[in-house]
Amino acid sequence: MLRITSRQNPRLRETARLLASARERRKAGRCVLEGEHLVSVYAERRGPPEALVVSEAFLARPGVEALCRRFGDRTVVVPETLFASIAVLPAGVGMLAVVPAQQAGQALDLLDSAWLVGEAVAGERVCVIV
Repeated sequence: MLRITSRQNPRLRETARLLASARERRKAGRCVLEGEHLVSVYAERRGPPEALVVSEAFLARPGVEALCRRFGDRTVVVPETLFASIAVLPAGVGMLAVVPAQQAGQALDLLDSAWLVGEAVAGERVCVIV
């Protein structure tokens, strides 16, 4: 895991660029997944994300820590304020992953819509930025 404290880091700048622009995502053929459950399901069904960005505060959660260890060389840990400055959803979401757009769509096709509704009802915020 790489700890980053500067927004100027190239990996973080690329992730921020993808989050900010649908055009950039289309050009790069990438998609951004936000939320522990969505990232976990993607990893389980499609393998490692290209990049995983996690806020320091969120790293303390057991499931998140396990994912970060599993994808250690692809994981960037940032302070909560830095995560909040790039994330689309509130900082409490704490995790996002950059994945190939086609694979993300395939993984999401496997998800049951009831699962997404159940997560929304349970208060878990998930987001797919395509």
